Amino acid sequence: MNNSVFWQPRYWLAWCGVAILWLIAKLPYRLAMRLGNCLGVLAMKLLPSRRRIILTNLALCFPHDSLQQRQRLMNLTFRALGRGLVEAAIAWWGSPHYIDRLTRGISGLSILEEKITAKENVLLISPHLSTLEIGGRILGKILPVGIVYQPSSSLFFAHLIKKKRAAFFVKQIEKKNLKSFIRVVKNNTPIIYLPDQDFGQRNSVFVPFFGVPTATATATRRIAQLTAAQVLFIYCLPNKDNKGYEVVIRDSLANFPSDDALQDANRINHCIEEIVKLHRENYMWMHRRFKTRPPGEVSVY
Repeated sequence: MNNSVFWQPRYWLAWCGVAILWLIAKLPYRLAMRLGNCLGVLAMKLLPSRRRIILTNLALCFPHDSLQQRQRLMNLTFRALGRGLVEAAIAWWGSPHYIDRLTRGISGLSILEEKITAKENVLLISPHLSTLEIGGRILGKILPVGIVYQPSSSLFFAHLIKKKRAAFFVKQIEKKNLKSFIRVVKNNTPIIYLPDQDFGQRNSVFVPFFGVPTATATATRRIAQLTAAQVLFIYCLPNKDNKGYEVVIRDSLANFPSDDALQDANRINHCIEEIVKLHRENYMWMHRRFKTRPPGEVSVY
């Protein structure tokens, strides 16, 4: 699509939103995060359908929590989503010096560097956390990495996100482009893949996620089989002082993939659960993660 189309009047409101994000990204970090919290609170008030989805997901995943506890976590989740939008803006428009000041370290970096040096293929599995963009910018300053993504339904924002990510991801592969996915992994470029969404029953198996039978994509297993890739986990979380971020890379899964698709999918879900539990409010609970149900079950949404 010709980029000039995005200057048409129908996109002017979207440009206003982008301008606001650009301005926020230039503010002192603490003030930017406060504005992010405000955006999250506003979103919570304006998006009742997302409130219902989040509370449904939390009730399924944390049945022993009280309604009050789940509502509090929902509030924190919306605030994290608001901050995540601001963090994305900082990742896209923040100066290298700004990013350096926010970086509290990359734990496990040597693990990934050793595998790249040894010409081993690497698949980096990440949960959907609100800190994805800022984590990508931090890692992308150090090593060439790519990402598999699901394009936004908005042509404007799909174009914007892809353009801004190009500054720190050397490759961006649409989820449906399996051939490119395999080719890039085989070329020794570590690729970040986020498998924790509901992609329907096709190429999925039902295994527990926080104790709930969940349609889980088998793509991680298939890509590992086809590329002989080492499967590592990666995530980014706010540092304890809330003044920066730490990227964590966990060593590769042993004996993965196995000859059992159910076992492999279960291992992936279990590892994602462990990461989510570290900072529950940063997880994208607004996704309809349990939309596809096993035969005989009705929709939970």
